[in-house]
Amino acid sequence: MSSLLGALAALAAWAIARDAARDAGLSASRSTAVAIAAGFAVAVTPLLIVQGAEPDSSAPFTVLALAACWLAPRALAERPPERRWRILLGTALGLAYLARGEAIYLAAGYAVLAWLTARGPGLRRSLPVFLPAAGIAGLWLLRQAMTWPVSPLGQLVENAWSVRATDIFAWSARPSLAAHLALGPAGLLGLRLDAIEGSAALVLLTAFPVTLLGLATAFARPRLAALPAVRLLSIGAVLTFAVDTVVFPVSSRAGLYAHGAGPTVVLLAVLAGLGLETLVARLARVRRWPLPRTAAAPLALLPAVALVALALPLAFLSATLEQERSSALATEYGALSAFASRWGIPADRPLLSDHPMWINAALGRPAVVLPREHPDAIADLARHFGAAAIVVREADGGDVAAALADWKDPAGVPCFSPLAAPPPFVALAFTCLSP
Repeated sequence: MSSLLGALAALAAWAIARDAARDAGLSASRSTAVAIAAGFAVAVTPLLIVQGAEPDSSAPFTVLALAACWLAPRALAERPPERRWRILLGTALGLAYLARGEAIYLAAGYAVLAWLTARGPGLRRSLPVFLPAAGIAGLWLLRQAMTWPVSPLGQLVENAWSVRATDIFAWSARPSLAAHLALGPAGLLGLRLDAIEGSAALVLLTAFPVTLLGLATAFARPRLAALPAVRLLSIGAVLTFAVDTVVFPVSSRAGLYAHGAGPTVVLLAVLAGLGLETLVARLARVRRWPLPRTAAAPLALLPAVALVALALPLAFLSATLEQERSSALATEYGALSAFASRWGIPADRPLLSDHPMWINAALGRPAVVLPREHPDAIADLARHFGAAAIVVREADGGDVAAALADWKDPAGVPCFSPLAAPPPFVALAFTCLSP
């Protein structure tokens, strides 16, 4: 499913780029050429290829967010009593929120655009947008409130207060404002500068050359980023980067921004296509070449060919590395599954692990994330969930396992004993279920 949705991102980029080129006053053939360039650029962008190959929220969010951005100009132009485009937009925003919270930035951006378009009446006419969006998001939030003891807002606040990437998994010492402010002005600024630098570098490198060309176009011709077809996409890109890196710096450095950066990459792909098309048109005028009348002409397809030629080697390398990584993990967890079947642990007893999702998928067992805390807290967590064992990868949690191996309860009884496990895993049985 993720692969299918990832492929749809290229189609969405093509549609948005075609509209943007028309907004820029380009002819039908030149608009088609820009759309082809943007679509192919997105299709071979390494970051989006990897996200489309993983069972993650990134690909669904990217496609649904792009659908909302394509619908936004149509919803803004729609006049009562017609509501079709606005209802579709609200549905897309609501579904995008189910994938990632960054959809809120798009909803806020649309509210701003509606206000700028017609002030008060613009917001009133936006009710068909916000009602379905709020209905979908509200049902999901209600389900979360009924399922988890911590409210989504509480988790959001704790993410903003984190000082380490592992704070999100804390059990006994949850992130707090006091701990966050204890870093001092230099520490607080350092967290945010590190998040800005890391997030920008990651996207620039994993979406090269689209991001570089897109940013160059945005600086050279900033009005292109304000075209009606990409206006909401531009607002969402700015808000996503600013809020994720400044308000949630630790989470952003750990991957928050990268997972929600798909629409930003598509925006830069559209701008790159527009910029290269402008460059080709200027070159044609200087050299007195006749501008092509059809998008199939070689000169018109030059932007698409250039983007694909630049991006394809890195895309191939990223796909190869991802495939090799996946194969290696499948082999490792397959070996772990064979060992786990000999541990004699009931299938309904959960395991604690630094990679609980992989444990659950490979072993078919319930798994709980292992916090990087004192053994007292880990033992309390194990008792709370009835965990039977702890499984960690040596490189990621070997220090935690070493600390637990020597730990004893207040009565002096050892609570963790080694279990046979293949490399690179370390496994410990937990035997102190009683407080």
